[in-house]
Amino acid sequence: MERIGCDVVLEKEKKVFGYLLKEVVDFDKKELKGYIVVEYETEQEYFVSTKNISAYADVLMATGQADFESVFYDYEYRKRVISQDGKDFGVIQKYIFKREKLQKICTNLCEISAKYISGSGSNAIFLSFGRRKKFPRSSNEDIKVNIMANTLNPVRIGISSAQFAKRVATKTLLGINNEVIVRAGERINKQIVEKAKLHNMLNELFFISKNEE
Repeated sequence: MERIGCDVVLEKEKKVFGYLLKEVVDFDKKELKGYIVVEYETEQEYFVSTKNISAYADVLMATGQADFESVFYDYEYRKRVISQDGKDFGVIQKYIFKREKLQKICTNLCEISAKYISGSGSNAIFLSFGRRKKFPRSSNEDIKVNIMANTLNPVRIGISSAQFAKRVATKTLLGINNEVIVRAGERINKQIVEKAKLHNMLNELFFISKNEE
């Protein structure tokens, strides 16, 4: 299942605490370091290490709030991906893990094996292909060009708030910094519409929703 947006449950307190905002990756070790979670009641962000995750299935089970660390700086998620010869491979949209080991990074343009990551900064990931002068061909198993990349700039159409009456989201929609705008199965209300407007994602909200049956 998709990690981002799922509920976070506290095992000790036995309550639903909030939702998973984004994953935090240790790019030196190329593994999952932990998660940024958001408390529903306060919208406060916290970091929780993987060692304090007791289970993960339909929800993320954390041992308890006492193990959370307050977040005082931004963990950049949508980093730029740039190669050693100055080529731009887009912006990270998703990470793929096998257990806790990073396998691939998925950008808006392609998928790249984690073995090519040579370093990272606050807002960029750097790639190294050794002595290769050119980026490996898209037929390579490690890199798959996303032929649907042009759908990231859809033609805009006029949508009014009234058109969302009795509509339900078919999947979770995330905002600019991975904030949850709406969850899969949630009925769309005025607050959700206004939040989508703030993120300039009203069209996306319409296309991932359907009329309630």
